[in-house]
Amino acid sequence: GISRVIEIIPTAHWMAPRDMAAEFGEAIHGQLDFAFERRNLHRFRENFAEFDRIDFPEPIDEFCTGRVLTMKFVHGVKFADLDTIDVDRSYLARRGIEAVFKMIYEDGLIHADLHPGNVLFRENNETVLLDVGMVGILDNEGRERMVEMGWYIMTKDGKAMAKFILENAQRHDVRDYDEYERDVTDFINFVSGKPLDEIQPAQVFGSIFNLLRNHRVKADQHYTMVNV
Repeated sequence: GISRVIEIIPTAHWMAPRDMAAEFGEAIHGQLDFAFERRNLHRFRENFAEFDRIDFPEPIDEFCTGRVLTMKFVHGVKFADLDTIDVDRSYLARRGIEAVFKMIYEDGLIHADLHPGNVLFRENNETVLLDVGMVGILDNEGRERMVEMGWYIMTKDGKAMAKFILENAQRHDVRDYDEYERDVTDFINFVSGKPLDEIQPAQVFGSIFNLLRNHRVKADQHYTMVNV
Protein backbone atom coordinates (compact mmCIF):
# COMPACT_ATOMS: atom_id res chain seq x y z
CA GLY A 1 0.00 0.00 0.00
CA ILE A 2 0.95 3.67 0.32
CA SER A 3 2.99 2.94 3.46
CA ARG A 4 5.24 0.59 1.43
CA VAL A 5 5.74 3.27 -1.24
CA ILE A 6 6.69 5.84 1.42
CA GLU A 7 9.40 3.52 2.70
CA ILE A 8 11.17 3.85 -0.67
CA ILE A 9 12.04 7.45 0.32
CA PRO A 10 15.51 7.61 1.91
CA THR A 11 15.32 7.60 5.74
CA ALA A 12 11.49 7.32 5.55
CA HIS A 13 11.64 3.88 7.19
CA TRP A 14 12.60 5.68 10.42
CA MET A 15 9.04 7.02 10.47
CA ALA A 16 7.86 3.37 10.49
CA PRO A 17 5.00 4.11 8.05
CA ARG A 18 3.79 0.52 7.97
CA ASP A 19 3.67 0.34 11.77
CA MET A 20 1.87 3.68 11.92
CA ALA A 21 -0.58 2.61 9.23
CA ALA A 22 -1.29 -0.65 11.07
CA GLU A 23 -1.91 1.17 14.35
CA PHE A 24 -4.12 3.73 12.65
CA GLY A 25 -6.01 0.88 10.98
CA GLU A 26 -6.59 -0.76 14.34
CA ALA A 27 -7.90 2.53 15.71
CA ILE A 28 -10.31 2.93 12.79
CA HIS A 29 -11.47 -0.68 13.19
CA GLY A 30 -12.09 0.05 16.89
CA GLN A 31 -14.34 2.96 15.91
CA LEU A 32 -16.54 0.53 14.01
CA ASP A 33 -16.93 -1.70 17.08
CA PHE A 34 -19.76 -0.01 18.96
CA ALA A 35 -19.50 -2.42 21.88
CA PHE A 36 -15.97 -1.10 22.38
CA GLU A 37 -17.22 2.50 22.23
CA ARG A 38 -20.03 1.70 24.69
CA ARG A 39 -17.48 0.34 27.17
CA ASN A 40 -15.36 3.46 26.67
CA LEU A 41 -18.36 5.68 27.43
CA HIS A 42 -18.95 3.86 30.69
CA ARG A 43 -15.29 4.19 31.64
CA PHE A 44 -15.15 7.89 30.81
CA ARG A 45 -18.39 8.56 32.67
CA GLU A 46 -17.02 6.73 35.71
CA ASN A 47 -13.68 8.56 35.54
CA PHE A 48 -15.40 11.97 35.27
CA ALA A 49 -18.31 11.29 37.66
CA GLU A 50 -16.92 13.80 40.18
CA PHE A 51 -15.27 16.11 37.64
CA ASP A 52 -17.52 19.14 37.41
CA ARG A 53 -18.93 20.39 34.08
CA ILE A 54 -17.36 17.75 31.79
CA ASP A 55 -19.80 15.12 30.60
CA PHE A 56 -20.11 12.18 28.20
CA PRO A 57 -23.28 10.72 26.63
CA GLU A 58 -24.96 7.95 28.59
CA PRO A 59 -25.34 4.69 26.63
CA ILE A 60 -28.61 2.74 26.88
CA ASP A 61 -27.16 -0.75 27.25
CA GLU A 62 -30.28 -2.75 26.44
CA PHE A 63 -30.41 -1.14 23.00
CA CYS A 64 -26.70 -1.52 22.20
CA THR A 65 -24.93 -4.22 20.18
CA GLY A 66 -21.60 -4.52 18.42
CA ARG A 67 -23.15 -2.73 15.42
CA VAL A 68 -25.58 -0.37 17.15
CA LEU A 69 -24.80 2.28 19.78
CA THR A 70 -27.81 3.88 21.46
CA MET A 71 -27.32 6.84 23.80
CA LYS A 72 -29.47 9.38 25.57
CA PHE A 73 -29.88 12.49 23.46
CA VAL A 74 -27.47 15.29 24.33
CA HIS A 75 -28.42 18.93 23.87
CA GLY A 76 -25.72 21.48 23.12
CA VAL A 77 -24.12 23.74 20.52
CA LYS A 78 -20.95 23.39 18.48
CA PHE A 79 -18.00 25.74 18.91
CA ALA A 80 -19.05 27.76 15.85
CA ASP A 81 -22.33 28.62 17.62
CA LEU A 82 -20.83 29.33 21.02
CA ASP A 83 -21.97 32.95 20.90
CA THR A 84 -25.60 31.80 21.00
CA ILE A 85 -25.36 30.70 24.64
CA ASP A 86 -24.14 32.38 27.82
CA VAL A 87 -20.77 30.86 28.71
CA ASP A 88 -17.36 31.89 29.97
CA ARG A 89 -14.94 31.03 27.15
CA SER A 90 -11.85 31.27 29.35
CA TYR A 91 -13.39 28.85 31.85
CA LEU A 92 -14.32 26.40 29.07
CA ALA A 93 -10.76 26.48 27.73
CA ARG A 94 -9.20 26.03 31.17
CA ARG A 95 -11.60 23.23 32.12
CA GLY A 96 -11.03 21.50 28.80
CA ILE A 97 -7.28 21.49 29.33
CA GLU A 98 -7.76 20.19 32.86
CA ALA A 99 -9.91 17.37 31.47
CA VAL A 100 -7.23 16.36 28.96
CA PHE A 101 -4.56 16.46 31.68
CA LYS A 102 -6.74 14.23 33.85
CA MET A 103 -7.07 11.72 31.01
CA ILE A 104 -3.33 11.62 30.39
CA TYR A 105 -1.79 11.95 33.83
CA GLU A 106 -4.42 10.45 36.12
CA ASP A 107 -6.67 8.01 34.28
CA GLY A 108 -4.53 6.74 31.42
CA LEU A 109 -7.65 6.63 29.20
CA ILE A 110 -7.43 9.37 26.58
CA HIS A 111 -10.01 10.61 24.08
CA ALA A 112 -7.93 10.39 20.89
CA ASP A 113 -10.34 12.16 18.53
CA LEU A 114 -10.90 15.54 20.16
CA HIS A 115 -11.78 17.84 17.27
CA PRO A 116 -14.49 20.57 17.32
CA GLY A 117 -17.07 18.25 15.78
CA ASN A 118 -16.86 15.97 18.81
CA VAL A 119 -17.47 18.69 21.41
CA LEU A 120 -20.77 20.24 22.49
CA PHE A 121 -21.26 23.18 24.85
CA ARG A 122 -24.21 23.92 27.12
CA GLU A 123 -25.34 26.66 29.45
CA ASN A 124 -23.67 26.77 32.88
CA ASN A 125 -20.25 26.29 31.23
CA GLU A 126 -20.76 22.59 30.58
CA THR A 127 -18.85 20.64 27.95
CA VAL A 128 -19.90 17.29 26.48
CA LEU A 129 -17.33 15.09 24.72
CA LEU A 130 -18.63 12.81 21.97
CA ASP A 131 -17.37 9.90 19.87
CA VAL A 132 -15.04 7.91 22.12
CA GLY A 133 -14.43 5.12 19.63
CA MET A 134 -10.76 6.09 19.33
CA VAL A 135 -8.82 6.17 22.59
CA GLY A 136 -5.24 6.09 23.80
CA ILE A 137 -4.20 3.91 26.74
CA LEU A 138 -1.33 4.66 29.11
CA ASP A 139 -0.19 2.44 31.96
CA ASN A 140 1.55 3.82 35.06
CA GLU A 141 4.95 3.84 33.38
CA GLY A 142 3.51 5.55 30.32
CA ARG A 143 1.91 8.27 32.42
CA GLU A 144 5.19 8.87 34.24
CA ARG A 145 6.94 9.27 30.89
CA MET A 146 4.31 11.74 29.70
CA VAL A 147 4.84 13.77 32.88
CA GLU A 148 8.59 13.77 32.25
CA MET A 149 8.11 14.81 28.62
CA GLY A 150 5.72 17.60 29.60
CA TRP A 151 8.17 18.88 32.17
CA TYR A 152 10.99 19.14 29.63
CA ILE A 153 8.73 21.09 27.28
CA MET A 154 7.53 23.45 30.03
CA THR A 155 11.07 24.11 31.23
CA LYS A 156 12.43 24.31 27.66
CA ASP A 157 15.08 21.72 28.51
CA GLY A 158 16.05 20.60 25.02
CA LYS A 159 19.07 18.59 26.17
CA ALA A 160 17.01 16.49 28.55
CA MET A 161 14.25 16.04 25.96
CA ALA A 162 16.73 14.90 23.31
CA LYS A 163 18.11 12.29 25.69
CA PHE A 164 14.60 11.25 26.75
CA ILE A 165 13.51 10.67 23.13
CA LEU A 166 16.45 8.38 22.39
CA GLU A 167 16.05 6.46 25.64
CA ASN A 168 12.42 5.72 24.73
CA ALA A 169 12.86 5.20 20.98
CA GLN A 170 12.32 1.77 19.45
CA ARG A 171 15.67 2.20 17.72
CA HIS A 172 17.92 4.98 16.47
CA ASP A 173 21.08 5.69 14.53
CA VAL A 174 21.83 9.35 15.19
CA ARG A 175 24.89 10.41 13.20
CA ASP A 176 25.47 13.85 14.73
CA TYR A 177 24.19 14.04 18.31
CA ASP A 178 25.03 17.74 18.78
CA GLU A 179 22.99 18.68 15.70
CA TYR A 180 20.15 16.40 16.83
CA GLU A 181 20.16 18.02 20.26
CA ARG A 182 20.10 21.52 18.75
CA ASP A 183 17.16 20.59 16.51
CA VAL A 184 15.18 19.21 19.47
CA THR A 185 15.94 22.35 21.47
CA ASP A 186 14.89 24.60 18.58
CA PHE A 187 11.66 22.66 18.22
CA ILE A 188 10.81 22.98 21.92
CA ASN A 189 11.57 26.71 21.87
CA PHE A 190 9.37 27.11 18.79
CA VAL A 191 6.40 25.33 20.38
CA SER A 192 6.83 26.86 23.85
CA GLY A 193 7.18 30.39 22.52
CA LYS A 194 3.86 30.50 20.66
CA PRO A 195 0.33 31.15 21.97
CA LEU A 196 -1.88 28.06 21.73
CA ASP A 197 -4.13 29.62 19.08
CA GLU A 198 -1.13 30.21 16.79
CA ILE A 199 0.04 26.60 16.80
CA GLN A 200 -0.98 24.54 13.77
CA PRO A 201 -1.13 20.86 14.82
CA ALA A 202 -0.37 19.58 11.31
CA GLN A 203 2.74 21.77 11.15
CA VAL A 204 3.87 20.71 14.63
CA PHE A 205 3.53 16.98 14.01
CA GLY A 206 5.03 17.33 10.55
CA SER A 207 8.06 18.98 12.16
CA ILE A 208 8.32 16.18 14.73
CA PHE A 209 8.27 13.45 12.09
CA ASN A 210 10.79 15.26 9.90
CA LEU A 211 13.12 15.81 12.84
CA LEU A 212 13.02 12.14 13.84
CA ARG A 213 13.37 10.95 10.24
CA ASN A 214 16.31 13.27 9.50
CA HIS A 215 18.17 12.03 12.56
CA ARG A 216 17.24 8.36 12.08
CA VAL A 217 15.09 7.93 15.16
CA LYS A 218 12.19 5.48 15.21
CA ALA A 219 9.78 6.73 17.86
CA ASP A 220 7.50 4.48 19.88
CA GLN A 221 4.21 4.52 17.90
CA HIS A 222 2.28 4.22 21.16
CA TYR A 223 3.36 7.69 22.27
CA THR A 224 2.97 9.05 18.75
CA MET A 225 -0.69 7.99 18.72
CA VAL A 226 -1.32 9.44 22.17
CA ASN A 227 0.24 12.78 21.22
CA VAL A 228 -1.79 12.97 18.03
